[in-house]
Parts: sequence; structure tokens; C-alpha cells
Amino acid sequence: MSAILHTPPAIEPVSLSQVKNHLKIETSADDDLILRLVSTARQYVERVSQHVLIEQVWRVYFNHWPEDNELALPVMPVSFIEALRTYSAQDDVSEIDPSHYYADLVSTPPKLVLRHSRSWMNSSRPANGIEIELTAGYGPLASDVPAPFCQAILFLTAHWYENRNASCAQSLQQNIGKEIQRLLQPYKVCRI
Repeated sequence: MSAILHTPPAIEPVSLSQVKNHLKIETSADDDLILRLVSTARQYVERVSQHVLIEQVWRVYFNHWPEDNELALPVMPVSFIEALRTYSAQDDVSEIDPSHYYADLVSTPPKLVLRHSRSWMNSSRPANGIEIELTAGYGPLASDVPAPFCQAILFLTAHWYENRNASCAQSLQQNIGKEIQRLLQPYKVCRI
């Protein structure tokens, strides 16, 4: 299985002005640096929490259908399934009618479930023959993102801004890393 970002978020959950206010910065000399740090912090928080924050489009690929008729999605929260496609060995694409499955977007992880009396359309391409295009994230606006995620991004951005040399890398793990873990704990995905 592979998950590939197709359309990145249009905005970041934390704005430049929020970070500058948090850091008490009044000049614009480091604006580009701060924006890069915010983007990197968001990506870090998304990876650690396994949650996509701002609305974005992903394509998820599988080699074969699951035996239990439930296809777990590696991206969450999912708001919409754009398309479910299979590919032939010659790369011809076939779209699967949504009446054959339903999207269980409430479960963790979200999943596609084959409806009774239906069967999955076979893919003859041996690798990545099944493609799911989906929209994930809490919404298109920064205000849609739960506050703990935004606070974690602020903490990380401030830490990286104030500790730009390589010798400070360990302090992330020791100091701010624990605080970020506490903020993101309610969103942690538990595996059973």
C-alpha cells in the first residue's frame, strides 16, 4: 500500500501572524523562514499523529483486495471518497460504482466496505492496481483544525526558530517532544 499526496493543503493551520505574535517578532526579515518552519511543523505533526489537518486530496494504492471485504485507509480523517479505480495489466482504468461499497468514515481507521452480494472488480496489474482518491483533513479552514494540533505546530515552529543550530536537535526529543506527545495523545490511533 502507498499513500501519495495529490493536492496539498491550500493554507497552513497556523498563520504567519500567529507565529510572529507567539514569538514576539515585529520585523518581516524572517518571514520566509517562519513559513517553511510552519509547513515542516505541520507535516511533522501529521506524521506523528497520523492525522491530516487541512483538507487535501490523497491517492492510496493497493496491490490486491483484502480477504475480509474491508479496505482500511491509511489517511484520516477522511471526509469524502472521490473515486475507487482498478487498473488492467495494460493500465486501462475502470471506476468502481459506489453502489458496490460504502465508505465507513467514522471508524478508526476509516475504511471502504464491500456491500453484501457484491464483489470487488479484479485488477490485473500486479502492483498498485487499486487506486482510491479521497479528500482528507478536518476541513479547508484553519479554524477547522482542533486546537491541540495548532498548539503543537506553534511549539515546534518556535523551537526550531529559536534553536537553529544542529546541537539543539536533541532538545526536541527531550523537551518539546514530550509536550507535543501530550497535546496529541487524545488523537493517537490505538492498534489492537
